[in-house]
Amino acid sequence: MSVTWTLVDLADAVQQFNAAPAAMADDARDVVESEAQSAATEIVGQYPAISGTLRAGVGVEVMRGDAYYAGARVVSRSPEALWYEYGTADRHNAHGAFRGRVRPHFVLIRTMIAHRAKLNDYWRTLLRSFGLTVSDL
Repeated sequence: MSVTWTLVDLADAVQQFNAAPAAMADDARDVVESEAQSAATEIVGQYPAISGTLRAGVGVEVMRGDAYYAGARVVSRSPEALWYEYGTADRHNAHGAFRGRVRPHFVLIRTMIAHRAKLNDYWRTLLRSFGLTVSDL
């Protein structure tokens, strides 16, 4: 990522300032999509391979917006994903016999928190490269 601000006159400064949001989005698009793919790959690696439905349900949706937007979403479409992530309550059959519960694993949640932190570091660097001051993000 290389960005240079060269101010020659006020008209040039205004032009660079107006072009900055689109330039930032262009720089960020590839990084966001790459980080989402990396997170999805990491999640697939942590899910058990018993039936394959948890792993098969993980994917990345690249979100398209206008020229000033960069986004991607990691999703797990497997019907079992909710149970695997958050667990279940104690289960009993019709006769009241205990049939167990699923403990929470938080694979997707923990992984996404870590990758979001990496993206936050990237945002700070990107904004500073455009000459902006970042106090907290």
